[in-house]
Amino acid sequence: MREDSRGYRSHKYPSNGPSDTASRWQSRATPPFKLVPGTSPKAFRFEERSKQELASFFIVKNAQAHFSGERPRILDTAMWWFRFTDLEERFQHEPTEEELINAAIVDLGLNDAELHALFTASNENLLDLASQVESTTDEESL
Repeated sequence: MREDSRGYRSHKYPSNGPSDTASRWQSRATPPFKLVPGTSPKAFRFEERSKQELASFFIVKNAQAHFSGERPRILDTAMWWFRFTDLEERFQHEPTEEELINAAIVDLGLNDAELHALFTASNENLLDLASQVESTTDEESL
């Protein structure tokens, strides 16, 4: 298959090929995933990282001219996460912002370090509430 503007692409890889992001991350300090040696295809495992390590790894330091460099709001992330979800079916009512945030945190399995390093809130109470949800979820899983 010949793509007019982007060169040859086989039927196996109709895009520009497989993603190699996680592989390239292995050469950076404190990647959030580590390559599992000897796996084919390559497999990765999550590594526990501190808030500072995650922020240092993911937050853009030299943002482009039209990018603020700000962390995304957790509410925006929750709204994006549920964009194709029937909220009435999922929540049995119209959820509040806090309920959307809490459900997204649980669905995504975000821990406290990830939540505080990668997201911001429109008000700090939302992050406090999210931390409470995480600790409640941890207690329920025991």
